[in-house]
Amino acid sequence: MKWLIAFDLDGTLAESKRPLSEDMAAILARLLAITDVAVISGGDWPQFEKQIASRLPAGVALDRLWLMPTTGTKLYRFINGAWLRTAEEYSATLAVAARNRMGSCSQTDHLSARIS
Repeated sequence: MKWLIAFDLDGTLAESKRPLSEDMAAILARLLAITDVAVISGGDWPQFEKQIASRLPAGVALDRLWLMPTTGTKLYRFINGAWLRTAEEYSATLAVAARNRMGSCSQTDHLSARIS
């Protein structure tokens, strides 16, 4: 099973600078019920809030959503009922995830992970 699926926002999940459609918001909500999802784009947080965070249906697993504005240089997570910028957590979380993934891989997987 995949532990994270990543998408670009503009031109992939939504038209450039436009909010998610209701259909796409519903599809994203269904995906979040299964796995973590990262959304990356060049815009800053206000654009992400307008295009995606405010468009998701009630009850969606927001704790599984990783919003990465400014081409992934920032990270926002939904923690204790609010969207928070978590730059320090970002590096630590990625390091732990990479370490865990590498620990469960075969030697061939280790090599391919280093190459890609």
